[in-house]
Amino acid sequence: MKTHQIILKALLLVFFFSSFSPQAQKQVEVEANMTVEATAEVYELARTWAKEFSKSHPGNEITVVPEGEAAVPQEKLIGKISSGTSGKSGWSITLCRKVLVPVVNSNFESDLNTTGISSHTLSDMLQSKKTLTTSEGKTIKLLLPAEQSGKSKLENCFDVSLKQHQHLTYVSEDKALDILKKEKNIIAFLPLKSVIHSDNHSLKQGVAFLPIDRNNNGHLDHMENFYGDVAAFSRGVWIGKYPKELCDNIFLTSTHKPESAKAEAFISFLLTNGQDNLSSQGYSTLAYSERSNQIQHLKEPYLVPESADSDEASWGLIILIIAGIIIATGILANLIFGFVRKETIELAEESYNTEAALDEDSINIPEGVYFDKSHTWTFLERNGLLRMGIDDFLQKVTGPVTKINLKQEGEKVMKGEAIATLIQNGKRLTVKAPVSGTIHSLNSHLALDAGLVNQSPFDEGWMYMISPENWRQEIPFLKLASEYHEWLKSEFSRLKDFLSYSVNINETQSHAVLQDGGTIRQYVLKDLSPQVWEDFQINFLDKK
Repeated sequence: MKTHQIILKALLLVFFFSSFSPQAQKQVEVEANMTVEATAEVYELARTWAKEFSKSHPGNEITVVPEGEAAVPQEKLIGKISSGTSGKSGWSITLCRKVLVPVVNSNFESDLNTTGISSHTLSDMLQSKKTLTTSEGKTIKLLLPAEQSGKSKLENCFDVSLKQHQHLTYVSEDKALDILKKEKNIIAFLPLKSVIHSDNHSLKQGVAFLPIDRNNNGHLDHMENFYGDVAAFSRGVWIGKYPKELCDNIFLTSTHKPESAKAEAFISFLLTNGQDNLSSQGYSTLAYSERSNQIQHLKEPYLVPESADSDEASWGLIILIIAGIIIATGILANLIFGFVRKETIELAEESYNTEAALDEDSINIPEGVYFDKSHTWTFLERNGLLRMGIDDFLQKVTGPVTKINLKQEGEKVMKGEAIATLIQNGKRLTVKAPVSGTIHSLNSHLALDAGLVNQSPFDEGWMYMISPENWRQEIPFLKLASEYHEWLKSEFSRLKDFLSYSVNINETQSHAVLQDGGTIRQYVLKDLSPQVWEDFQINFLDKK
């Protein structure tokens, strides 16, 4: 690695950002009289949120107005709170959900609570085309929500018209829950909030989720098996494993990301303390990981120029801007020319060409490097430390990495334990440690440019220097170049099988993951959904 180039880049960056000093810019002050629009169905929810925010932030009131009933200046409008089954145009963030879920008595006398009930079976039951019985021969009955919104969800999900089938039983939430706890042969569709405790978000005693077999194959596959507890179910809803037709997302939308300090504070509140009382109002909270992911995108500081008091200040700002442009141009040129140099390990690094074919012969495999089945590599340095990173296979499958979460110096790791997290626009993969030892140091440059693992996985994109503890015992499980190349053939075969299954099951829109002739295209996971990434983690990376 050419240290002087890194130092030069760092100095240029420091000079560039320091040129915009506190005298030239300041963080936005908290504005007064900010407003949120709300559609009719979520107006009361929005008002409750605004009141709670004002209590916890004295002197910072949020005004809520019904959609279309007041002309609000754009600079004072945070956005609009509304509901729907899919994302909105422009900038949007999900705040909570209303989810309709099938539940049964915890002593339900049927194997459906383990095999799941198929969507085809539910459709037939709703249309009186099929009758199910318990293990004791009793007919299983359906209880449906009396509210029109619940009926509409069931009609859309199971492609039926409930108006044509008057034999069905419709009851209120409270009545359905009472009946469900008393009878063991009932399947009830209830809002999630009505079957969980608002204090600890666990299922109420006496009830259980009834899994839905979405692909109608007679058993629960891994991607369908998330009904064990409320936390797992909430995460399954978030990443798209649960039928979206049974969910209403509550959004805050805007033409662009709100950039004021007060707007950011309010949205952060909605994703944290604002989640506390949602259950009592009929809504379901977001999964913790989903909240964390969305809050992360709100934390970038928004800066504006301070108003100049004189022509001298204006000229000073102009000079600083020009200087910044010149320096930025220099940095860009330095980076461009830096990418074409020969890497320390003799590899020709590739650009993000998603149309390139991907097979074992297209993977960079340097000699002298040890590879692990976790798709990581290690290299024994002269000082006895192990340099470690991800292999070229993994970076070419995932595509550009936008962030990497690393452990800290001094932490101990065991072979096979989680050692890093690769993030691509919120989608995540956990990297497992190839060896056991203590983290001696980590690559701090990845915090500024996570894409180094794509541009140079064996050089500038390394992750850790590790002091090994069981090197002699663990080295027989690692592979050198020739053995690793042969092993990759089986990995590509597994990858094709995985893509053929998972993309077909999880994706609502088709994606061209294979080229003509069945060759996998490079960066195949880049445009696929979060549920495919989770599936890749569980059934490819973790399953050896």
